[in-house]
Amino acid sequence: MGRALQLALPGDRVLLQPGVYTEGDLTVNNSGTSQRPIVVQGMPGARIDATGASRGVLISGRQALLLDGLDISGASDAIEVRNGSADIDVRRCRLHDNSSRGLYVSGAAPVRLRSSLVDHNGGRGVQVDGGELAMASNTIAGNGLQGLLALNSSTVAVTETRFADNQVSGVLAVQSDVAVSNSVITGGSEGGARFTLGSAGTLSHVTVTDTADAGIQGVSSVVHVVARTVERNGRVG
Repeated sequence: MGRALQLALPGDRVLLQPGVYTEGDLTVNNSGTSQRPIVVQGMPGARIDATGASRGVLISGRQALLLDGLDISGASDAIEVRNGSADIDVRRCRLHDNSSRGLYVSGAAPVRLRSSLVDHNGGRGVQVDGGELAMASNTIAGNGLQGLLALNSSTVAVTETRFADNQVSGVLAVQSDVAVSNSVITGGSEGGARFTLGSAGTLSHVTVTDTADAGIQGVSSVVHVVARTVERNGRVG
């Protein structure tokens, strides 16, 4: 698989047939184009076991790539997108049981996460550090810290996503802009959605329930809340 990713050119599709691929720190050597992206697609039953690797897949300084249907576990981070990468799509993936993060976006924009399951990673399900991410129709569940952490002037838009039973909180924004709509946040020892240190938050048609602390909390931040349901939280709504 590693060799195929190194050789892929604009318009190519790399198909992973069913089976277990014991590879990690995989990189894509080339960029696609807006009309001819490079596609890396996992067929049903294909799984990447990246045990011991820093990442399952690393995308650094690349453009116009689609990762579709990948199942990645065992690394520190399942997928890392960094260093000015742009127009990166992660779709229909399962990123699970990695020691740190499912998806890590650092200094890259735009990145899109769609129709994916990000679960049971040791730290954050998704972390955005100085980047731009759009999330739609995902489930982010059972991660060891936050479902989503956005920091260092990141911009994140979330829609139709379920954050469930992430141990510390569903969403944490630190000096970042995060908008959540038509989504559900449940569980978390420190609350559902928390905005700190000058963050800007918007929650529209969001349900926040069954957290151990505040459902929605803003600390030195501006948070706009529209048409929300906040109930059964341990301390305050």
